[in-house]
Amino acid sequence: MRLYFRLFLFISIFSLSFLSCQKDYPICPTVGLENGNLTTDEMDIYSAIIEEFHKNAQIHIIQQTYEDPDSAGDANYVFDILESNSLIIDTILVGIYAGNNTVSLDLLNNAGFNLIHQKEIDCMFSIGCAEGWDSYYHKYKKSTGFIKFNRSGIYKNTAILDYGIYSHCLAAEGFFVVLKKTDGKWKVEKRVSTWIS
Repeated sequence: MRLYFRLFLFISIFSLSFLSCQKDYPICPTVGLENGNLTTDEMDIYSAIIEEFHKNAQIHIIQQTYEDPDSAGDANYVFDILESNSLIIDTILVGIYAGNNTVSLDLLNNAGFNLIHQKEIDCMFSIGCAEGWDSYYHKYKKSTGFIKFNRSGIYKNTAILDYGIYSHCLAAEGFFVVLKKTDGKWKVEKRVSTWIS
């Protein structure tokens, strides 16, 4: 009888300690996607980048673009990148890019991307960075992270944009991309790394 009691006690303590070690993840429902309001030209630009650099990645694309009301700051940021990488871009294009990024728009929902809503990401990461990534990967086990785009600036046959790819708290990188449109198709001309965490 004593043996059974000890066995019962051991199993109870083990079970309680095991259960107390399990993580609680925030309950973040999948948020419905918006129809989207970007132009097909902008969507073609994003497609060119995905095709060139992330073709086989099982990655989410955040549906909402970055928003930066400080358009002068965006323009200065672009000029710094251009100068440090010896790139020559029309100043009109830089102004268009900066102006486009003062408001966030939604990628089109019918473009074939693996989209996720910004509100769902915000919910997951509301408890902290490491916990947010744990929650994200718990829900999306096959994903390798997510990408968030700025809106592109388009002038004549040239486009520029900035985007970040994120896979953990200290595993992210930002890129500035220059694209040219030739024969009706956008092609990446140059991509430079702008930051790493």
